[in-house]
Amino acid sequence: MRKHLSIASVPVSEQARARDFYVEVVGFSLLRESPIERGRHWVQLALPGDDTSITLVTWFETMPAGSRGTVIKTAIKPQNMNVS
Repeated sequence: MRKHLSIASVPVSEQARARDFYVEVVGFSLLRESPIERGRHWVQLALPGDDTSITLVTWFETMPAGSRGTVIKTAIKPQNMNVS
C-alpha cells in the first residue's frame, strides 16, 4: 500500500492574501475554495502534479498564524503515540 501525506494545514491570518501568495508567487494551483461554516472557508492548494495539498486555516486556536505544527489525517488509528 502506497503511503503519502495527503493534506497539511498551514495556519494563516488572512486566507485570501495567503492564497494569492501561494498561487501567484509560489506556483500552487487552487484546488478548492468554498465556505464550510459561518465565516470560515476551505482553501485547498497543491503544486501541479503533486499528491500532497495544503489548506490555509484560520480556525485552529492551537495553531495561530505563523505557528509551526502539523495536523495529520490518516486512516490508521495511532496507538501509543508520544508526540512532543
